[in-house]
Amino acid sequence: MAKSNKSRPSRKPSKPRPDFPLFPHGTGYWCKKVKGRFHYFGKVADDPKGVAALDRWLDKKTICSPVENYGPPAMSSRLPSFAITS
Repeated sequence: MAKSNKSRPSRKPSKPRPDFPLFPHGTGYWCKKVKGRFHYFGKVADDPKGVAALDRWLDKKTICSPVENYGPPAMSSRLPSFAITS
């Protein structure tokens, strides 16, 4: 018996718009992956447009997002003279 080539229809809904930062996870929750970990922001069934989930993400974003700019790099001229060895 040959295998069927038909694929199953996706049960997962699509994003409300392409630039939406969250995606619907297979478990039915709005999700965002940050630093290799999943963060969940409410059920897709309760919030199909993702408005409340987006608000939760924006509140949590400052906590779990990496800091991009740590300041200027250390310059060798700023090091004390005893730290420089010849």
